[in-house]
Amino acid sequence: MATVGSSPFNYARNMQYATEHNQPGRSTPKILGRLLTETSQQPRPLVYLSQRLCVGWGTLRVATGMAMAAQLYDRCQGYRAQGTLE
Repeated sequence: MATVGSSPFNYARNMQYATEHNQPGRSTPKILGRLLTETSQQPRPLVYLSQRLCVGWGTLRVATGMAMAAQLYDRCQGYRAQGTLE
């Protein structure tokens, strides 16, 4: 959820980095406002937004890996607290 929730802000940051050095940078609210306007004009807004923010299989893979690693870490911490893992 955090990956998907942070993707609009990552998008805004990337758009700011893509600005030419001699051009004034756009603010995050302006970038996100334009993205919202563009998305609302599309016939399939969720598909457009997921493509624009690059949310897809890679995001699912990373999120699954992070969740599994957190679960493994918690399990190891539990074993260590019990004294069964030295």
